[in-house]
Amino acid sequence: MHPVVRLGDYVHAAKYSDYDPADPWRIGFVVRIIETWKPHPKFPAEIRLTYIIGEQNGTWSDFREYSHAKKITAEEGRAFLESNPTGQEPPTENGGDYERTK
Repeated sequence: MHPVVRLGDYVHAAKYSDYDPADPWRIGFVVRIIETWKPHPKFPAEIRLTYIIGEQNGTWSDFREYSHAKKITAEEGRAFLESNPTGQEPPTENGGDYERTK
């Protein structure tokens, strides 16, 4: 299990839990976490977290919500981007904001 993801963490976010590079993904900072409660009459409520990923300063350029996010280091982000080219530069010392949406 991955460490808890919090606002401001540098993450690899993905639409699906397998983090397949062919699916929508993004490398960047968590700028918003949306918590959705799904009540159930017999069982505890299901809580779903979705993540908005953006720049280190808290801004973001798209409104895609990702169902899965795991904390990574700048080195892990750089390695992922180098092995899965997006046409953008790998993150700088302060991280970065890169995505694949198709």
